[in-house]
Order: sequence, then C-alpha cells, then structure tokens
Amino acid sequence: MKKIRVAHVITRLIQGGAQRVCLDLIENLDSQKYECTLVCGGQAGSEGSFFEEAREKKINFIRAPFLVREISPFKDLLAFFHLLFLFSSRRFSIVHLHTSKAGVLGVLAARLAGVPVIIYSSHGHIFDSRAKIRGLPPRLLKFLFWIRKKIYDLSDRVIVLTSEDSKEQERLGLGTHGKFKIIPNAIDLKRFSRTRTRVASLESLRRALDLKAGDFPILLCVARLSPEKGVEHLIRAVPLLTAKLPHLKLWIAGDGPERKNLEKLADALKLKGRIHFLGRRHDVPELLALADIFILPSLYEAMGIAIAEAMAAGLPVIATKVGGVPGIIDDGVHGILVEPQSPEALAEAIEHLAADRTLRERMGANAFERAQQLFSMNTMIHSVTELYEEFLIRKRVLL
Repeated sequence: MKKIRVAHVITRLIQGGAQRVCLDLIENLDSQKYECTLVCGGQAGSEGSFFEEAREKKINFIRAPFLVREISPFKDLLAFFHLLFLFSSRRFSIVHLHTSKAGVLGVLAARLAGVPVIIYSSHGHIFDSRAKIRGLPPRLLKFLFWIRKKIYDLSDRVIVLTSEDSKEQERLGLGTHGKFKIIPNAIDLKRFSRTRTRVASLESLRRALDLKAGDFPILLCVARLSPEKGVEHLIRAVPLLTAKLPHLKLWIAGDGPERKNLEKLADALKLKGRIHFLGRRHDVPELLALADIFILPSLYEAMGIAIAEAMAAGLPVIATKVGGVPGIIDDGVHGILVEPQSPEALAEAIEHLAADRTLRERMGANAFERAQQLFSMNTMIHSVTELYEEFLIRKRVLL
C-alpha cells in the first residue's frame, strides 16, 4: 500500500513542549502507513534545540531557513513561498501545523497548494484575559486574535489539549465546538515513574546539588525561561516564606532568554543559597524524584508538558489558573491552583503543602493516577491517527 505523506511544520525546533510533542508524533505514527517529514525553521536559542535528537532518530526533516518566530515581512514572504513550493512539489496528503507562525504561513500555503487535509495544533494561545502579557499592545493583540481565528477557519480541525482549553477558546470566539478536537499531549510515563528511578543516580545527584538532610521543602520548577512562564513571580514568592521555611530550596531547571534577568532578581532579593538555576537538564526524572513540590507559575499555558511529567512522578503540583491547566489539575485534588502573577498566592500554597505531609502524599498519588489516564503515548497516537483517517476518508484520499 502506498504510504500517506504527512508534513509536520513547526517554527523552531527549540527544546520546548510543542517541539517535544511534534517529534513524538513523527516517531510514533505507524511508519508502515505514514511517511512523515518535519519542516522547521533553523532558529535555535539558549533553551537548546532538538536538531541532534531528530538526526539521531533519522527523522526526515527539511530546513525552512526563512521561517522565523519574529514578524519579518521579507522573511515571512520568502518562507510562505518556500512552504508553497514544498507542499506543491512533495504532494503531501496531510499538513499538520504546530505553533503560531508556522500555522499562519503554513495554512495559507497548504490551502493554495491544494493539500487535502490540514490539521492545526495551536499548543496554546495568548488571549487569556488574566495573562496580561508584558509589552503586547492591545491593538496588536486584537490583530493576532483575528489572525488566529482565520487560521482556525482555514484548518480542517484544530487540536486542543483539554476540555477547559476548548471551552475557553469557544468563549473567546476563536472557534466553534465542532472545529476543536481534544487530544492531550503525551509523555513517556515509564520514564517519570519514581519506581524506575535508580537509587544510585539519586545519591549522586544529591551530592552534586549539595542537598542536605534538613533541606525542606525542595521546590522544583522546570520551564523554558521566557516571560510567559511567570518564573519571576515564583522567585518573588521565596522571600515571603523564609521565616517559616528557613531550609526551603528552589530548583529552577531550564534555560531561555530571561535567565540573566531572573538571576539578577534572585541576587537583588538576596536569595543566594536558596534558589539554584540548574540550566538545561537531561535528568528531570531524577530531579522530580528528589523534589517535594512542583511549581509552574505560567501566565498562559495550553496544558504544560512539565506539569504532566511532575504528575507522572507522583508530585503535588502548584500551578496557575490559566488556559488548559484546570482541565488536568483539579484544585485541592491533584494540587493547588492559584491566580497568575501573584507571589503571595504562590507563597500561601507552598506553605500550605509544606505543612501537611499527608496532603502532599494524597495529592501526589492522585496526580499519578490522573497522569496514567490522560498522558499515554498510545492514546495520543491513536487519537491523532483517527483524526487523520477521518479527514482522509472525508476528502476521498482514502476510499
């Protein structure tokens, strides 16, 4: 049987949640049925990139050198024509678009090229009224909203990550219920199970991080260090806790454009010895195994791969009430949800969990159970395959 050609298009292949999911889809879709190609811009950043992993896994990828994150009329026009040429000449049956810029240019190019099936994974949006994104004028936000709505209109289906995310986007007027397909992102559940974490590696990590017996609580944040992750507010919460939790430590794993600013903030607040910037890590399961509480203080978040990983590790989670997060964490059951941009609310939640071991253990156990239900790789691949086949049949590609 002739394979179905699928192009996955993403703006950048940095080490981020959307990029991780994109690679997981390409790697796990049935290679006997689908011939997948990754089309991506060449930009990298301080977060690191997945280019080396893509090469190691022998993923067929095409660089789109003019596909960049920033608005650049000249480069955007060149990127559009490059995508139009690729879609027309390679005769893809499915174009699956990921993230904003790839979505804007890719959906237009795919429509003009006559691609039968166009799927868009937005991986979140910036239109939550609570987000209050710094440096984004209201007029630009309205324009971006209009663009996103047009992308949705031109796509056959839009993948969203939770029912909360779907309802919010419907409420905002971005799309109708029939346009959205809820498919949660998946993770390698076994990799994050505490029972799989080697004791020897944990002891080595304890020494490397100078973790002492009396250090408690160990707070862990795993995030790309960019403004939308809200890490600044978590850092500002720490001084509010030092009197009651004198042995508190905060580990921040990840890198990004905001790292220097965040380090300067920690220094200004005299938090040396309490906050540790760990940089990019390949031992996140071990870090989760040593931590007591996981925190992600995002200003907006479609779901949060890092949250899913913490839940799979059996950790209670403190996160913000934004985007699709309330769709995977029930407040008081799997963790605690707080308002974004509130150091005081974060500090209160941390203090509450630190004071009650039974509550932490119960929430961690609940989080683990939910992770097993929601974040299975097999479930994600099955759902995406069903979606592809539905539209391949509807568009008479498969008869």
